[in-house]
Amino acid sequence: MDQIKKKRRVALTGKYVALIGVCLACLTGCSQVTSKKLVDNAAKNMEKEKSFANTVKLDFQVDAVVDSMGVSMEMEMESTASPRAGHAAGTAKVNVKGTEVASEMEIYQVTEGNEHVTYSSIYDEWTKETAGASSQIGVNENFFQSAKEPMEAFHLSKETVEVEGKECYQMYGDIPCKELTDFLGEEMIYAFGLLELPEMDTVENMKIPVIFDVYKEEMLPARMIVDMKEAVENLYDSYGEGKNVSDFTIELIFRDYGKVPQIQVPQEVKEAAE
Repeated sequence: MDQIKKKRRVALTGKYVALIGVCLACLTGCSQVTSKKLVDNAAKNMEKEKSFANTVKLDFQVDAVVDSMGVSMEMEMESTASPRAGHAAGTAKVNVKGTEVASEMEIYQVTEGNEHVTYSSIYDEWTKETAGASSQIGVNENFFQSAKEPMEAFHLSKETVEVEGKECYQMYGDIPCKELTDFLGEEMIYAFGLLELPEMDTVENMKIPVIFDVYKEEMLPARMIVDMKEAVENLYDSYGEGKNVSDFTIELIFRDYGKVPQIQVPQEVKEAAE
């Protein structure tokens, strides 16, 4: 009898071990981090946010014997969803044939009546431009929904990275140029008027290398690094302007979700732009 009981206990123990193994395997599989899950969560969570801030860094360099040129820009930006508005301030440097000129830049993008209005200052002079209600103000946060398909196919790095002192998942892959342009806005692609590039239509289907980081705890976008070098080289080539683009990188770091106050254009800015 004791022998039979012992065998039953061994059999039951084996079943429990097997059951625990199955449960652990299931839990591991269910909680496994994938690019698709990260992109889905980041897109959904960002749509819920009413505001965010980000740092934008742009570096552009064309190397040529006669007309080398470089542009570097660093801007601190804030965006709100309701009312939809944006504010950016920073420094831009333009280097042409070895001569560098630096200037402070500041931009307000707001809605006035049925128009989207941009107030911009460079070289200490304010200007005002208006556009229809369909024009874009600030970074298009809905991009993470519209670009989900290519981003879900990104390769997920084995190691996490640190952004803004927080642990982040990192993934990388390619996104069509048109979708990136829609997300960043033409103003940013053209460095708010500092870059004179041909129209981007000819390379809109070209794949652009992108690194995308997601905050591990908040599951919100943390950083994007966009490599536009090859796309712009091909753009110049398509217009018969073969140029050696040695660098064209745009980096965005996202932070302060839900912490940006209402953005208003100061009265002195409106008066200076009249």
